[in-house]
Amino acid sequence: KSHGFHKLPYRAMSLTPQSYSVEIKANDYEPIEAATVDLGPGSRKSVAFKLLYRPAKIVLDILPTNAVVVIKGQQHHERTLKLNPGMYKIQISAPGHKSQEVSTRLRAGEVKEYKSQLEPLTYLHLTVTPSKTSIYMKNKKIRGPDIHMTPGVEYELEFRASGHKTKTITYKLTRGQTLNEEVVLKKKFF
Repeated sequence: KSHGFHKLPYRAMSLTPQSYSVEIKANDYEPIEAATVDLGPGSRKSVAFKLLYRPAKIVLDILPTNAVVVIKGQQHHERTLKLNPGMYKIQISAPGHKSQEVSTRLRAGEVKEYKSQLEPLTYLHLTVTPSKTSIYMKNKKIRGPDIHMTPGVEYELEFRASGHKTKTITYKLTRGQTLNEEVVLKKKFF
């Protein structure tokens, strides 16, 4: 076996001189057209066939429709793919959605369907004034301006900037929600 095809030597001995139709049939392989071989007295002939696996098909039903499918580092935009039998990791991603990766084994001639709906990301987009404001959650500094959040969980954010009053805001977002929030800190007066 080598790269999807087999090399198998077959010999037919002591054939009477005439025309022969030679064909090979094998499960899991593409059909091959028969070859005609004319044998004369004392002649030897070779016939080469290349056996190719019947491709497997995978049919992808994925939402959102702009999702990108990557298999073995190659992007696929079509949703019905013919692939050689084997193991595959299928990566699916779309802007604003959580990516997925699935593994599947495809057998020769198999048609496999895969249905998926990517989960929308939930995030908070912050615009903060002054621009050098630090954002903390549970006393740990976090980076913005986009903060990915778990839907339904309360997040208490603290905004700190030199010469400004600290501000604390609690956020709780729903699944797939994107909240654009402008936070302005007031100056301290001494």
